[in-house]
Order: sequence, then structure tokens, then C-alpha cells
Amino acid sequence: MFFYTPASMASQCDSLAACTSLYNQAILDAGTYEEGEIQPLTPIVDNSVKMVTWTSWSGYQLGQNTLGIDLWGTIVPQLQEKCQTFGVDLNLRLEQLLGLPPNNGKTKFVEMVVQSADIFRPCPNPDIQATECVQTFPANTDPSHLNWFAKTSLSSYQIPGGYPWTHLGYTYNWNPDKSEVGMSEYIIRKGSVVEVTSIIPTSDYCSL
Repeated sequence: MFFYTPASMASQCDSLAACTSLYNQAILDAGTYEEGEIQPLTPIVDNSVKMVTWTSWSGYQLGQNTLGIDLWGTIVPQLQEKCQTFGVDLNLRLEQLLGLPPNNGKTKFVEMVVQSADIFRPCPNPDIQATECVQTFPANTDPSHLNWFAKTSLSSYQIPGGYPWTHLGYTYNWNPDKSEVGMSEYIIRKGSVVEVTSIIPTSDYCSL
């Protein structure tokens, strides 16, 4: 079911059609780099880190899991601290903050411990210890990352079916009342073995 509280912070987004229009505008905007969009990012410096992903997939189990896809996520507890302030329109606010399409059906948060060697940043420079994402590839960039970057660009900047991928290391927040700078984001590589520590419904995770 798709509904919103008219007095919510997500003004201009009071129907699925209106939200979809805003989302499509975000895709177009994200595909064009502008001066001033490079922002400070949270580096990962430890050998392992706890991360969280928002998902509808029911295949996660507590304990060791081998990832079947490249998995996008954020560092714990940054997203939880943010979503605890949302109140009404929780799912919409999360979709906006994380640069996801409206009404996409995510239902739970999965927290997991990940080895830092299994993580890369979705930027020209995949280094997770970097504190900003410049828009040039390092001279020694692995060809596999160049290929990943090109494929992700092709699949992201299309309407319908695309995503407002910033390629700047942070999610695109398409809430018209907020800054476009969302959360520092990372990707856990397909095939990585992670330790799932919790699986929590969306509303519970954002009210703990």
C-alpha cells in the first residue's frame, strides 16, 4: 500500500506519481557531476567492520553467509541513528536517503561483520580508506573495477529502472527538503563470507 502523511517533511511527494517524478529528476541530476559535489566521506581503517543493508530478501541467516551478489551497504550505526529521527513516512524517508525508488518493498535491516578486504567504494577510486571521492581513476586502477564502473553507469542513468548513483561515495538523498548528500556507501564483493549478527524489521530497527 502506498500512502503518505500530507504534513510530512517529504513535501512535493504526496503520491506515487509525484515521488516517481522526483526520483527520475534525481537520476538525471546524479548523472552529471558539478563542482562542489565532492564531500567528506567516512573511511574504513580497521580490518573488519560492521555494516548494514536494507533488503526484502529472505535468504539471510544468522551466522556465516556467502554473498551471491555485490551488496551495497553503510557502516553501523550511522543509518540507524539517522532513521530513528524520521518518525512518519519511515519507508519513504529511507528510500529517499538511500537513493532507492519509491515503494520498492524493502522490509528489514541485516547487520553483518565484513572483512575490510572484501569492501570497495563505488567511486573512480575504490579505496575505502579515502576521505573523499575525486572524479579521476588512479593510474593503477584494476581493469575489473573500470569494467564494473562502466557497467554500473550504463545501468544507473536510465529512466525507468535506473538509480541516482552519485559515484561520489555517498547516496543521493532525493528528499526535496534535504541536502542531496546522503550516507557514505560501500559495496561488499560478491562471494564474500560475512557474519550476519542481526535481522531486524524496518520499523523495529528505526525505533531501537
